[in-house]
Amino acid sequence: MNWRKNKSVAAVGLIIILLIVALILFFINRMLQPVFNNLENQNAESLTTSNPASCVVTKEEKIVSGQSMAPLIKDGQTIKILFDYYKCHGVERNDVVAYKFSGDANPIIKMIKGMPGDTFHLLRASGSCWNILINNEFLKNSQNISYCFPDDRRLALYEKDYNGLIPKNAYLIFGDQPGGSLDSSVFGLIDQGDILGKVEY
Repeated sequence: MNWRKNKSVAAVGLIIILLIVALILFFINRMLQPVFNNLENQNAESLTTSNPASCVVTKEEKIVSGQSMAPLIKDGQTIKILFDYYKCHGVERNDVVAYKFSGDANPIIKMIKGMPGDTFHLLRASGSCWNILINNEFLKNSQNISYCFPDDRRLALYEKDYNGLIPKNAYLIFGDQPGGSLDSSVFGLIDQGDILGKVEY
């Protein structure tokens, strides 16, 4: 009888010890979990911010030559170009960008006015110029003046080819002169790959 009783007591004691160990391990895990989570978050941040292949942005100062972005950006004004900025960030409407124009050694500075998925339509204005509508609204410059372009041929071709819808990775860029400049009123849609960087002014 005593041997069986001792065996039962020993079994109960072992169960109690196992329960205590399980509780201790449970509480240790609960206490250490925030530490592990914090380490995981730090590792995730370091992976997203230290990817040299896609997120190295170089900043260069340039002096603006010309009036195409006036009065927003004036001739002779110093700006900063953030080269490769859009490898890390999305292009946003009204961003001022440096664009690689074919045949020109220096980038041209323009503003993003038409985005992928936008509708665009040319509308004959009074006189000999053409307005452009983006998403059924008149396109305007920084002074709230509607653009009115003297020549619609290139944009008209793009409107016909793409059924008035800006395709993926394509943009319309314009200067700040309502009569147009060396911008999409001349060369039409541009490819995102030809945007060199964002401009700070």
